Amino acid sequence: MRIQSRIYFFVLSLFLFTSCRSLQVQKNIIAQLKATEVTQNNHLGLIVYDINQEKTLLKYKENTLFLPASNMKILTLYAALENLSDSLVMFQYSKTNTSLCIKGQANPTLLHPSFDNTKVVSFLKNSNSITFDSSNFFGEPYANGWAWEDYADSYQVEISPMPVFGNVVWMNSRTNSKRVIPTYFENKTVANTQSNVNRKRFENTFYNTSQKETQVPFITSISTNTAILGKEIGLKIDLGSCGNSEKLKTFYSTKADTVYRKMMFESDNMIAEHLLLQASQKYTDSMSTGLAIQKIRQNLLPNTSMRWVDGAGLSRYNLISPATLVLVLDKMQNKRGFESVITLLPQVGQSGTMKSSSKSILPIYAKSGSMGGVYNISGYVITKKGKKLAFSFMSNNSLQALRNTRLEMIGILEKIIETY
Repeated sequence: MRIQSRIYFFVLSLFLFTSCRSLQVQKNIIAQLKATEVTQNNHLGLIVYDINQEKTLLKYKENTLFLPASNMKILTLYAALENLSDSLVMFQYSKTNTSLCIKGQANPTLLHPSFDNTKVVSFLKNSNSITFDSSNFFGEPYANGWAWEDYADSYQVEISPMPVFGNVVWMNSRTNSKRVIPTYFENKTVANTQSNVNRKRFENTFYNTSQKETQVPFITSISTNTAILGKEIGLKIDLGSCGNSEKLKTFYSTKADTVYRKMMFESDNMIAEHLLLQASQKYTDSMSTGLAIQKIRQNLLPNTSMRWVDGAGLSRYNLISPATLVLVLDKMQNKRGFESVITLLPQVGQSGTMKSSSKSILPIYAKSGSMGGVYNISGYVITKKGKKLAFSFMSNNSLQALRNTRLEMIGILEKIIETY
């Protein structure tokens, strides 16, 4: 009995010591957040959630709405995991011995240099004539709240029913022997080292301003994108209707996980916007960003308080709380499994956009999101004791360098790794 009593009191003492230490760390972190808000005049929000025990370990302004930037890609990834198959749909189609009719499904990989298009190109070339049906697309090339002056920047690519080459012109491409791809724009690209932009505002005339690889969005349209595709496969593509969608067959392309990783590891906005359209087609035949978000919210995230405007997080109209992001992260790992879902996110100090976040490789798998005055990081943590946590850490309205904000956040997350 004495031995059992000693063991009991030892375990109880250890538990109380650990609990007290955790409470002290919580108090210290919250005090640090409050002090930072005073010195930097910014807004901070944090929530840390224990996945296995289903309880919140730490929270600070967790229900406050923040501008998320690329943290919105977490919602796009969740919608894709819930609604898309293992391989992405390239298009729907009807086919006879001599003709092919294809209906766009907003697949972001068509003719993209980062993906293998051998299968789809071979399929398209095996026809005497091709018709493209865009009747299911009702969207705009820009989502609400995008900056018009970013029209020539590679991160703000137009949305379309059938993107080709990622809807950008690749100049001085390292992945192709051609200096300009797609070759459709070769005669519309001129050398001009005096220009500080790479494209005219309202037309597809491009300025090659350096010898480095440059990606410049082009102005999309049904006629332009089909002409680009037609030139690549050696066939003229007409515009028309494929008829009853219920009778169309489905052509699948790239493995979905490959596309998800590129979106999350590189923070690829073009992929995010078009995956959002793809994910919405489980609920509607019409493709538009607004309708996609409406349907996905109704079916996957009802009764959540946020303003969701686009798939990539480019819009400054987006608003979401740390608590909602953690809700989505928890749903995502429930759907996919923790060990599987962390492979879709870059690791701090190791890969993707999180590689330079720390000199050490840390057990943090997360999506960052930044723009002027904004830095956020949300994802998963594995602690030294093996706990699996979901977290969202958000900072808005900061005047300090984003690098300093990031270092402070990573420092706090390291404390959480050590404590829990």
